[in-house]
Amino acid sequence: YFDDPMTNAIRVDESLLDNLRQHIALLQQMQTSKHVQQNTYFLDKVMMWQLKLGMVDNTFAVWMQVQTKWCNLRSIYIDSSDIKDKLPDQTKS
Repeated sequence: YFDDPMTNAIRVDESLLDNLRQHIALLQQMQTSKHVQQNTYFLDKVMMWQLKLGMVDNTFAVWMQVQTKWCNLRSIYIDSSDIKDKLPDQTKS
């Protein structure tokens, strides 16, 4: 994403995201199982893991959206000579 070596970008391997989503789907299947439905302990655990993995998936998605927007706007805010002239202190590297 970035040409600047001073800027770090998160890169998530697609196989990691695929695995995450497969586990979320498996948890959804488990939740509907009669064995889990009949046991509140297991049902609570399954629901807890669904929530945790869902938050991880959502965090990755939001992070990628923000990072993509930054990549698209970076040239405007960092590389623009007009902005550098108007905001010299804020655009120092």
